[in-house]
Amino acid sequence: VSAQYHNANVTITGGAGEELYLYRLVASEGNIEDVNFGVGDLITVVGARSSYDGSPQMAQGGVLETVQTFAPKTVAEFIAAEEGDDVYAVTGEIVGIKDLSESYNNVGITIKDGDSEILLYRVKTFDGTNVVNVGLEVGGTVTVAGKRSSYNGTPQMAAGGILLSYNAPV
Repeated sequence: VSAQYHNANVTITGGAGEELYLYRLVASEGNIEDVNFGVGDLITVVGARSSYDGSPQMAQGGVLETVQTFAPKTVAEFIAAEEGDDVYAVTGEIVGIKDLSESYNNVGITIKDGDSEILLYRVKTFDGTNVVNVGLEVGGTVTVAGKRSSYNGTPQMAAGGILLSYNAPV
């Protein structure tokens, strides 16, 4: 982030894990250094396609339009949270995958963090990439943003959680 030029170089990832470099991104209003955003946030940007040394990137002058920040929670904290409209980012190791649907573009993921486990019901990618193309595997790590709900008294993430990141098992 440059306070002198009021721009920032940012790398973002898409729903299937592809990366794009945003060269000298500016804020739609005010100065970029005054915008509170960071790793794990969901941002919307507008700009022209460019490339550098054969790698695609967004050209200088791209504009940061929106930022969505999600309060991070451990699985145990998410389970303990009240049901409602608050959206939290929960990270955990995938211990189960069910109902992977190409036609509905969603998946049920059970994650574990320590001794706590929870179902993330009907998760989608944030950018519309088909979730089948992400290549989710048991043992990988995901971060998903969503609302706390329950089914038959069992805590879960409500349908429509957003897959923010995925790291394949090592």
